[in-house]
Amino acid sequence: MEVARRRNPAISFLEEDLEDLPFADNSFDVVSGFNSFQYAGSFESALLEAKRVLKPGGRLVLGNWAQPELSDATNILKAIGTLLPPLPPDHPGPFALSEDGRIEATLHKHGLQLLSRAVVPCPFNYASLEDGVKSFMGTGPSASAINYTKNKELVEETIAKALKAYNTADGLHFLMNHFLVFVAEK
Repeated sequence: MEVARRRNPAISFLEEDLEDLPFADNSFDVVSGFNSFQYAGSFESALLEAKRVLKPGGRLVLGNWAQPELSDATNILKAIGTLLPPLPPDHPGPFALSEDGRIEATLHKHGLQLLSRAVVPCPFNYASLEDGVKSFMGTGPSASAINYTKNKELVEETIAKALKAYNTADGLHFLMNHFLVFVAEK
């Protein structure tokens, strides 16, 4: 957020709870959440909150990881996970909403009309190993691993080791990933 604020001083950036947004009912034409809803304490509560702040006829755009086997980044996240204690059974994790039909059923249950669902390629292409490490160091799992191990260098080394499998002949590091993107209407 600090980088975004420095780069865009005219824009207001807010860090708020997905399950308790500080906006009036029917405030927005569009609510979007990319790689975020699966980390809410309750996906359903966050979805209901997004619905609450949408105007009638408003659109909800939701994007999150597709099934783990469709994304190379899964292997990097698994490597980072080896530095952490086992997650509690109720921990959502990055692929919590990847299960076939889960999002569609929840949208329907709460009166949101699904307009489209797509599996979208989301390639990660890094000019160098260092760029790839830097990118993954900015993720929640890496922050958790640093907090748990108290060893930033170990986390960087773990990511670098996992990323080496994706080194291309020209020195780039390429990971093919896929996201699910849903558009629903209130």
